[in-house]
Amino acid sequence: MRVTYRTVSTACTTLEERKEYGQVPPADKGYVAEKVEYALRFPRVTTVRRKDGTTTQALLQQLVVSAAIRADEFLADFYWHYKAEVCFDMSFIPPKPFLSRGSVAEGANRRHSLNPFPRGYVAGFLRRPDIILVEDAHVRWPGLSTSDHEGEPHVDNLRRVVEMKFPGDRLPKDQRDDYVRIAAGSLSRLVIADVIDCNGNLNRVRNAVSQPSLQSSSSAIKERAPVRSENPITEPAFYEKWLHQVEDGVTQLQREVDSLVEGARLGIQELSVETQAWLRKRAVWLFETGHWIRDVATDAWTWIDETGQAVIRWTREGMIAAWREIQQKTDLAWEQIKEIDWGQIVITVAGAVAVVALAITGVLLIVAISETMLAALLALLAIGSAGSLAAA
Repeated sequence: MRVTYRTVSTACTTLEERKEYGQVPPADKGYVAEKVEYALRFPRVTTVRRKDGTTTQALLQQLVVSAAIRADEFLADFYWHYKAEVCFDMSFIPPKPFLSRGSVAEGANRRHSLNPFPRGYVAGFLRRPDIILVEDAHVRWPGLSTSDHEGEPHVDNLRRVVEMKFPGDRLPKDQRDDYVRIAAGSLSRLVIADVIDCNGNLNRVRNAVSQPSLQSSSSAIKERAPVRSENPITEPAFYEKWLHQVEDGVTQLQREVDSLVEGARLGIQELSVETQAWLRKRAVWLFETGHWIRDVATDAWTWIDETGQAVIRWTREGMIAAWREIQQKTDLAWEQIKEIDWGQIVITVAGAVAVVALAITGVLLIVAISETMLAALLALLAIGSAGSLAAA
């Protein structure tokens, strides 16, 4: 889907392409600018609390852009003009996009891998440009004319490589040179776009620290996410409340955000009422006091609430089936699932899809998954169901 875009002010544009490189085509600029304008409403970083009690910082603006695009991709079954953070294997000429291994039955028309560390990557030879624009949305391949890692041939479907730089971001020379290679050595196919805060959103976020009344009133407003689909969705998409932190540019006065992975009560309470109700249907253990017990004889796990009642039961077969579906939809290996130390819902489309940020060895993975898959993923993380599933 392509959208028409008009700037609010004719004297300022949100995306300012560097003149020595190419430009975002007019038919696509509205889509990209729309995502960026929403991202400017959020602070640059927030502090997140991991499973071991330590904290780290997450860059939010690029995460917000990627999350909205990933939701669009998911709703379109990845037949989409725009692709967020495609991983490229830089050890080949031309670089090869990593494709999903969870849908090999689809052959050459597999989607790109969502794993930030795809199987077979070599350290130092991996790049993830912000956005790839493709020529034909009916073709999932996001690269140049070459073969994929399984030897299947592909025609050139790469329209633009887009790298966005929010205020304060840098572009190292080696990164820039790799992006030129991904763009077939053509500067006209590489877009380096500086993000301009035309409407003063970043300043308003910073000033919210000194204006508590404005901060409290704005926090009650649900921020709609710019999620688009060819088939109308019944419920609008919203960014979750945890993104609405504030910073003053110096002391970065943001709260710590608890991890949904741990089922932290404070983290759950920060989600919208709609999302909490959505999760209660399938992940009640996030909200109630109780514990998981394992039946060794049947290799099943049961959630027992504080009254001693069995509420939810997961059999080994059920966990294996859920794990296989998660593998297919996220491309994560079981070893990586065990390494997830923080996770948070970014966008929800109630009853349809959740976009979740997962931290794996310091890198944020953005995945869009269904309600059922989200509940299964949370159950697997909560149960910590040993390595037996790895060989399943």
